[in-house]
Amino acid sequence: GADAIYLGGKGFNARAHAANFGIEELAEAIRLAHILDVSVYVTVNILIGDSELKDLEAYLKDLERIG
Repeated sequence: GADAIYLGGKGFNARAHAANFGIEELAEAIRLAHILDVSVYVTVNILIGDSELKDLEAYLKDLERIG
């Protein structure tokens, strides 16, 4: 099995048109992965404009909160 997975959230992800994970879906995926001793990496891979910095900060705090 895999020892790491990469996930994209609904915001700040280059695959904006894909069915990405909401924050609660990310939380559940992270919880399950950690039970299996699998590392999880959430991608934040777009260019960030000045007007998006506050939203990015909130998103990163949410990611920190969920683990």
